[in-house]
Amino acid sequence: MIINKPRDKQKNYPLTIFLHGSGQVGSDNLAQLLSSKGAISTLQYEEGFVLAPQYSAVFDSFDQGRGIHWQTPNRIDLLVKMIEKTVQEHGNIDKNRIYIIGLSRGAEGGLNLLLKRPDWFAGALLMSGREASSLEWIDGNANKDNLMVLRNMPIWFFHSKEDSISPVKGSRINYRILAEQLQAPFVKYTEFSATQAGDNGIIHHNPHNTWDAVFNSPEVMMWLLEQRKR
Repeated sequence: MIINKPRDKQKNYPLTIFLHGSGQVGSDNLAQLLSSKGAISTLQYEEGFVLAPQYSAVFDSFDQGRGIHWQTPNRIDLLVKMIEKTVQEHGNIDKNRIYIIGLSRGAEGGLNLLLKRPDWFAGALLMSGREASSLEWIDGNANKDNLMVLRNMPIWFFHSKEDSISPVKGSRINYRILAEQLQAPFVKYTEFSATQAGDNGIIHHNPHNTWDAVFNSPEVMMWLLEQRKR
């Protein structure tokens, strides 16, 4: 679903792909828009196109049980076709400024999409996701070889230490491979603690939710919008 189409066809605009988490699964085409600011997070700072798809069930009936959520080859292929169609139909999309924002299962899908088409994207925000190339709940597949294609990709990972839904080790592994083994110059990682009060004195009682902090951070959102395809 494209939720924003700038009217000025004489200007070029960024395109943001927003991938929701398991809490927004459905067929109403609303849950992924209303549950957080994710789908409109970049629009707070700059006019642009936003593509926010939604899948209707955890298991993909067209993939014969080979995966769940955004992991399935079928859903990744559909995402690729949706993006291709969107870019073809809107000539004023700036092809050097296509971004991915993903939370929870959407962060996992966003990383899969980056690995499949790294040539498309200028940057990504990935919150509370899992290790690269995870299959369902099986980890251990991230390595230098499959992450090498993202060595020059600006990616900012976010996670909470106490996250019991999506363990923090996944983001740590992704970041360490990129930053330490591959010496990736543009990767960033922020780790939260849900047991300590933030600058506002509030303790967040849902450690899995790192996205509220991200979507309300002008620094983070402006960092993303400053990225250009390298």
